[in-house]
Amino acid sequence: LAPGDVAFRLNFATLGPDGRILDSRVGRSLATLEAIELARMLTARDLLATEGIRAEVHATVGHRGVLWLRSTRVGPLSADVSNADPFYEKIGGMGQARKATDLHVPSVEPLDRSPEAVRTARATNLFLERARAALADDPVNTRRARAGAKVANGLLVRNAGSL
Repeated sequence: LAPGDVAFRLNFATLGPDGRILDSRVGRSLATLEAIELARMLTARDLLATEGIRAEVHATVGHRGVLWLRSTRVGPLSADVSNADPFYEKIGGMGQARKATDLHVPSVEPLDRSPEAVRTARATNLFLERARAALADDPVNTRRARAGAKVANGLLVRNAGSL
């Protein structure tokens, strides 16, 4: 992570056709090797290249990972954005668990009016939309669906941070 980059904590999740979160942790059954395969696919697709931002997904353990955004030509990004995870809210730079009343993935919103925060919110929302499309027909999810397992067809991101 370099100055101007932003990283989010990430969960692979299972979403319904309407975008409703069916399981925020893919049933806790996503193997780390499956998550690594999905993360590599998302990174390789370079989903924000048209926006001048490099998006990398790094799998950690099971359904968990990190989304790293780095501007390649549009100026710095900002961690002053909300979460795309209804189970957590960002308060004073810290993430706090909360009871979700709407189980749809919320849009990331800028927490201030800076161009950096607006740019980051817009890019993150676009990444999540494009990632969902990419995950929909990935071979990992095809295998999981055939086996009767929950698919990792969506992402939740929270607690943006930067240097």
